[in-house]
Amino acid sequence: MLTLVAAALHLTAAEPVAATPGAGDPDPPATVAEVVEAMIERYEGLWYRDFTFVQTVTYYDGDGAETRTETWYESLKIPGRLRIDVAPLGEGRTILYSHDVLYRFRGGEPESSNPSVHPLLLMGFDVCFMALEEVLAKLEGLGVALDRMHRTSWQGRPVWVLGAEAGDETSHQCWIDEERLVFVRQLNGGSEVQFNRYERMGRAWVAPEVVFINGGRITMLEEYYDMSIERELDDSAFLADGGVRPSWIPAGWAAGGRERARISGSARPGLRSRRLR
Repeated sequence: MLTLVAAALHLTAAEPVAATPGAGDPDPPATVAEVVEAMIERYEGLWYRDFTFVQTVTYYDGDGAETRTETWYESLKIPGRLRIDVAPLGEGRTILYSHDVLYRFRGGEPESSNPSVHPLLLMGFDVCFMALEEVLAKLEGLGVALDRMHRTSWQGRPVWVLGAEAGDETSHQCWIDEERLVFVRQLNGGSEVQFNRYERMGRAWVAPEVVFINGGRITMLEEYYDMSIERELDDSAFLADGGVRPSWIPAGWAAGGRERARISGSARPGLRSRRLR
């Protein structure tokens, strides 16, 4: 993609901005640790613990053409646990992240398991429930330099960039919205992930659009709908043996036809064709 697709997504180039705190304002964060600490303190007791949603996943080829779509039913129990049931549910395809281990199941049977710290889960959700030292240790383990940070802008909003100096867009780095103190962008080599279109969810936030870019081309687009923080998730859904499918996913959706019907009736119809035309 990306001149045309980037324009369609309204991607705004990062431009350096100068910090201009007003008289009497607290000093802005000066280190990666201070930004992460501010995120933890901002949402203490406010961020949701359970989050469920249906997700349309669209894949693109190297020319930007849509190749296929999937429906994922996602159950997130914060911190540290994410379950994805892939439609059609009768095939038993499940992806499970549980306490830094990635499990994959097919046909209801274990397929693989590997240690894996999920950076988007870490900075997009888990950070609000973790000790500062634990977050920093995981960031460092992912290759984010804790001694480098700068301030810039992204999509018209000021952001803190953790893990890189100004002008560096190849090091592994996490971009944090300065006002909302939420994760908005990750860069790592030639890959990029964006958390877009933030909206309120309870007393916290959610980004219902996630864009994956590799080598300057969009490879995958995720769109959330049927989002809820009211469904309490049982621990049995996150067991290492595959557990039990969460009860919020109706059994009638297993065949696949119901899921396609729900996609066509998404909460934001036409978003994909409008933004990626």
